[in-house]
Amino acid sequence: MNQTVEADVRRRAIERCRERRILVPTFAQMRDPSGLDPSLVAELADVDMQAVHPLNLFRICWRNDPITGGFGDVNYLELPSELTGAPARIVGLIGEHFRPTAPSGHLRATIAGAAHSTAPCLGAGPWRSCRRR
Repeated sequence: MNQTVEADVRRRAIERCRERRILVPTFAQMRDPSGLDPSLVAELADVDMQAVHPLNLFRICWRNDPITGGFGDVNYLELPSELTGAPARIVGLIGEHFRPTAPSGHLRATIAGAAHSTAPCLGAGPWRSCRRR
C-alpha cells in the first residue's frame, strides 16, 4: 500500500469526517473494544448492528454482542473432537455479528479486510472520501 502522505487530501478527509461527525477507530480499539469511552458504547447500543451508520466502524471486531448491542467475548464456535474425529481443536470465527462496511451479503470477512485498510489510507491521503463510496 502506498503510504505517501498527501497533505491536502488528508486535510480534506479529516474535514469531511468532522463535518459528518464520523469517528474512525484505531487499530487498538478494533482489536480490543473494552477501552472505548462508555458514552460511545452506550450510543452503539441504540444503533442496529447491520445499519449503515458511522458508529458501526467501531464494530469492526469479533466481539460484538447481539443481545446487548455492546461487546463481549470473541464470537466463535469450537467443534469437538467427538464430532470431527480430529485430535486438534477446530475453531471457527462466527461472522454473523461481524460488522464490515456492507449492510449485508456474502463474504463478510473478506469485505472486512477492506474496512481495516481504510484507516491508514484515510490518514496517509490516497483515499479520497468524495470519490470512493
